[in-house]
Amino acid sequence: MNQDILLTVTTLQDFVTQSPTPDTSQTRSLTIAINANQLPQTTSINIESGNRNGTRQLWDQLQRFAELLPDFSNLATFSLNVVSKGKNGFWIPRPLIASLIIALPQTCVAVQIDTQGQDLAEPKSAHLCNAIRTILPRLQHLRLRLSTICNSLFQAEAETIRAPSLETLLINCLGKSVQGHQTRLCGSFQEDPYYSQFYLGQEAAPVLALSMQALVPHCPQLTHMSLIDSGQRDDEDHSVYATFNRRNIMHNKIYCMPFVNIAPFQPDGVLMRTQDKDIIASLPALQTFAEEELWKATSPESFMLPAQLLEDWGYIADELPLLGVNEWKAKYPRKSCLLWINEQKTGQRLLDAVGRIGVVDAVIVKEATPEGWERVGGDLFAKE
Repeated sequence: MNQDILLTVTTLQDFVTQSPTPDTSQTRSLTIAINANQLPQTTSINIESGNRNGTRQLWDQLQRFAELLPDFSNLATFSLNVVSKGKNGFWIPRPLIASLIIALPQTCVAVQIDTQGQDLAEPKSAHLCNAIRTILPRLQHLRLRLSTICNSLFQAEAETIRAPSLETLLINCLGKSVQGHQTRLCGSFQEDPYYSQFYLGQEAAPVLALSMQALVPHCPQLTHMSLIDSGQRDDEDHSVYATFNRRNIMHNKIYCMPFVNIAPFQPDGVLMRTQDKDIIASLPALQTFAEEELWKATSPESFMLPAQLLEDWGYIADELPLLGVNEWKAKYPRKSCLLWINEQKTGQRLLDAVGRIGVVDAVIVKEATPEGWERVGGDLFAKE
């Protein structure tokens, strides 16, 4: 058996039904990459009837896999990664994720759970955050991207939560659509597979940032702790840009990077501005950039590993497909955007990423209107 294993929707079933059970005692890393688009699809909104979208079959396979996890006696890192936006009612039960976490062997010190917000709980079901808290003391690396997270995951009134081995902690609060619903606090809305998307509870980012800060003194090995979320654009004030917000918990700073889709029909047509350059790429690539690549995919295998382990184990990381302005314009010479046009007209830089002290309140990032100029139809600038 390989030291590093990647399982997909198509290979997971073969793995859990093998007889005899494969020897996994030498496996050090395990990545389960779920592409919901590879499941049988249906146009029905009734996700239970006859399991016509293959979701329940996947659940059964994951539950069977949880029973096999204790046999991975030398496993160091585990990643459950939803790699696509689900269709037609796709979701993963949070108790099922909890069963996978609880089944991890004691040797597993790096965990990533990324559902793109496509996880839901059933009434009175086992609580996922409790499972995460149980393994936290032994973890060195943790990355989470879930639909809901408890504000007490890292800070509790009745106990001091400690993570003596933790080196990196990253929480990504973005959902499967960056401009859609973000991570909410557990219990702040009706967690129901049919209706939860319509109940907007409290966004978790500001509260989680504070609870993560409370954890810092109890992580003596910590090198990096951050939380990623987004600020929304203003449909009435077009000078307000959507942002990726990087909350650096260790240094008590927030860094808000504005972005805009400048080529809606091009997958790599999203412009993000930092304090020193423009980057154009796809939204997933920009998210990874905002996360500072703490976890990386190996090339060409696509194992998901903490960046530190990837280097130690001699793997090459997938290079992020980021383009500079000149590269992108050479690729799409006839395309531009209002920001670039306005800056060319005024001869001034009108938009920048913004950073400031504090991790609770995000910054509203606006495109400046220089003195002597005004916005006219379509937000193009004209002399007053």
